Amino acid sequence: MLRLMELHRQRKTIAASRPKSLQRLWRQWRKYFYRRFIHRQGKPEYLARGLAVGVFTGWFPLFGLQIILGVALATLLRGHKLLAAVGTWISNPITAIPIYWFNFRIGQWLLGFPTLSLEEEQSLSFDNFLSLGTDLMIALFVGSFTVGILCAMISYWGSLWLIHRWQAGKLNIL
Repeated sequence: MLRLMELHRQRKTIAASRPKSLQRLWRQWRKYFYRRFIHRQGKPEYLARGLAVGVFTGWFPLFGLQIILGVALATLLRGHKLLAAVGTWISNPITAIPIYWFNFRIGQWLLGFPTLSLEEEQSLSFDNFLSLGTDLMIALFVGSFTVGILCAMISYWGSLWLIHRWQAGKLNIL
């Protein structure tokens, strides 16, 4: 308890040492953040639909276009655009390789393409990899679509449940 009190005092000291203009800017940013994100108004279905659309587009290997596609789909499906952009963050530089490898494997399995053994994968040269070309891309996009649909449904129903509980006051996140 004493440690928490000491950390609180240190934070107040740091905040007091900031210039007044920075303090005002920080206060305005916190107020904006609270209004925009924490105290989000809207129907739960609208919010959940936006998040689900973002999660769906986040599973596709389209770096740079995921957010644009997510916001465009959210606009078409009447979902929350900001949550659609946030939902695309499921794939990021850290998670991209495992996600796309998993999507490729799912696509291979669904399409019945022959799978390579671990030794064959490790000995695959760049030229052999390029010769896979369309088969690789088709398997990757079929897997991405399938996994994206499943994860979008899970995120829609899960976030809908969480938003309903949060708005009813049964869930205290902050």
